[in-house]
This record gives sequence, structure tokens and C-alpha cells, in this order.
Amino acid sequence: MDKNVRDLIYLLKCAVDSETPDKDKVSAMDLEALYKLSRKHSLSAAAATALSSAGIEDLKFVQAYTQAIRKQVMLDAECRRIIGEFEKRGIWYMPLKGYLLKNLYPAAGIREMADIDILFDKEKHDELREMMIADGYTPENKEKNHHDAFMKPPVMNFEMHTDLFSHHANEKLLGYYKDFGRFLIKNEDGGYGRHFSDNDFYVYITAHEYNHFNASGIGIRPFMDSYVFMREKGKGLDWDYIAKQLELTGMTKHEKQRREIADKLFTSYGEAELTPEEEEFFERFISSGTYGNTHSRVRNAIDKLDTDGKKHSKFYYLRRRLFPDLDHMRKHFPQFFRHKATIPFAYVFRIYRAVFRKRGRIGVELEEINKKVK
Repeated sequence: MDKNVRDLIYLLKCAVDSETPDKDKVSAMDLEALYKLSRKHSLSAAAATALSSAGIEDLKFVQAYTQAIRKQVMLDAECRRIIGEFEKRGIWYMPLKGYLLKNLYPAAGIREMADIDILFDKEKHDELREMMIADGYTPENKEKNHHDAFMKPPVMNFEMHTDLFSHHANEKLLGYYKDFGRFLIKNEDGGYGRHFSDNDFYVYITAHEYNHFNASGIGIRPFMDSYVFMREKGKGLDWDYIAKQLELTGMTKHEKQRREIADKLFTSYGEAELTPEEEEFFERFISSGTYGNTHSRVRNAIDKLDTDGKKHSKFYYLRRRLFPDLDHMRKHFPQFFRHKATIPFAYVFRIYRAVFRKRGRIGVELEEINKKVK
């Protein structure tokens, strides 16, 4: 494992356990390389927390931490306001993922957030859009989807979900969460808020991670989340129940590897040696970054086609990328779907736009396809 990765794990361990790093060890670190690595994985604020406790005030890390704190404070305040609107309007809701995970960390800002995800009553979809637009938010997509992204300067970014996964997700996950209402528990305050049990929350965050891992990748933050979650909640979990849910969703091996590697790395301050299989698994997280990348997405997509038994999977992938299904086109190019006669022009426009606006991404895709062909 790369030294910079081990150094980052060491700093993360110190941050989440509120420990002061060894100054001699920190002095031997390449802070410039560490900053680039931590930014790639949305972990610079956590690393900055550890460095600061050791008396290291590197400007880039200080700015990253300051920005993380500022964003979290603003998002938290805005989320409380929006939740208040949900309560007034009688719309059931449930915050998801990072908004809840951050509360398990020892201090604000350690667990960075890009946005806040909220699941809500799909019957109130139109009302919610009107509410957010009236509040000054700009919707990212014009058509109804399983989630709507709303943005407002300077840092407000909310994703409002009517389902837990899009139709592009793994079939087992889609089937498992089709009737997600059976997992929702009403909050004790008698309002419209909902929450998962700790067991179902753990299964869900694993499912979210697993879905991204098999698409474009997700970065190494799940290992930090796993360590913190196990420390705070692990002893109270019903592992027999969780094991059954993991089997139903096809995540048993993935969850076990991620949890064991997280425990191995964090309890050893990044010094533990991984087995070749663990190293290969961990490297897939390292290479992608928080939000994945095109290399990972293309490799994973072609590998899945191979697994599914598609003949000539590389060319099948290329054909599907050039000519996506109608649902995809309707979502991204709704203006061409007002009249049937104009639908073919959507495909022409898509290719034209890609050539001039996404040339670099196309090059990466062709590079990965060429590797597979060879």
C-alpha cells in the first residue's frame, strides 16, 4: 500500500478517536501529496483536524476544514428549516446517509458533506418542487425522477428522493427496496419524521456504498464511516438479522471485506498488511475517489456485461452508450420528447454535444474499451 495512503489512514484514525498524532511521524509526511489524496476522497477536513491537534497549521488543510465547518453549519440550519416546512405541510420525510453519519463523529466538520439527501412522500412531489423553487432553489432536472437536486448559492445543495435507488441500480437492491416503507419507523415526537432502525440503517448505507462501488466507484471514506459506525453502534446491532439482509441483497462478501479491512487498518493506525485479495479490493476504492471516475465506471460496466453473459460485451457497451434507452433520453433531453417526430434528433444532439463538451471523457471511455479488447 502506498505510504501516502497509510499516512492518511493514520491521520483519520487520530481524528475520529480524538488523538494527537506523533509529531515526528507527521514531520515525515508529504503534506502536499496528502492534501491531494485527501481532497480526492473528501477527507481533507478530517486530516486537518488531526494535523491541527499536532500543531501543524498547513494553509490548504486549514482552509479545507474551515470550508467544511462553514458548509455543515449552513446546511444544518437550512435542513432544520426545510424539515420545519415538511412538518407544517404534513409531508413525511427521512434524512439519509451522511447527514446522519456525521453525528457519530466526535466533532463537527470531520465528516464532510457535499449535500443533504432527504427521502419524502412521492405523493407530494409537485408541492415540494413548488416549495423549494419559492425558497430560491434552482432544480437541476426539469422532469420527475426518483430524486430532484435543488441548489441555492452559496453552498445549499439538497437531493430530495422519492425512492432509495434509481432504476439503474442493482436488480437485487431494487427488489429489496421496492417496498421501502416496511423499514421506516415514525419518530417518537409524533411529527412526520421517519428513521431506520440501526440495523436497517447499516444495511442501507452498505447498499448505497455497494451501488456506487459497482458503478463509478466511491473512494475510501466508507472505511472511516465503517470504523466509526462499528465503534458507536456495533455492539447493539442484530448481526443475525443483518446477515440475512446482506444475503438477500447480494452484499455479504462486499460488506465483510469492507468491515474487516476498516477494522484492520484503523486499529493498526494504517500499519496492517492486507492480504492480496484485500489489497485488490481496497485499491478499487483508492483509485476512484469519493464520486467515482470514468475509468471505474467503464471497467465496472463492461465487467458486469461479461458477468451477465453478454457476448462481445465491449461492443455491446459501446452501442448502448451511443444509443441509450428511451427512459435515459427522456430524462436528459425532455425537450425532444414533446413530439414523436423529434425524438431521433435527441440522439443526434447528444452525440454532437458530447463531441464538443465531453471530449476528454469520451477519450477515457475509448481507452478503457481498447484495454478490454486487447
